[in-house]
Amino acid sequence: MALLLLLQVAQTLATLLLPHLSAKVIDLGVARVDRDYVVRMGGVTLALSLAQVVFAIGASARRPSEPP
Repeated sequence: MALLLLLQVAQTLATLLLPHLSAKVIDLGVARVDRDYVVRMGGVTLALSLAQVVFAIGASARRPSEPP
């Protein structure tokens, strides 16, 4: 049960962090025409998105089965 809670919290944090990262890419990368920053933060965003998917799958696999 604790693992389920941990996975759901991690998924939620990742979901909330993604828009912040996108805003930073626009504000610091695109606005300053810093291609390296955009590529680097794009990789971080992609990794966080993949982690979010893993957390979601893990949380759904750990949920107690619902009664019929």
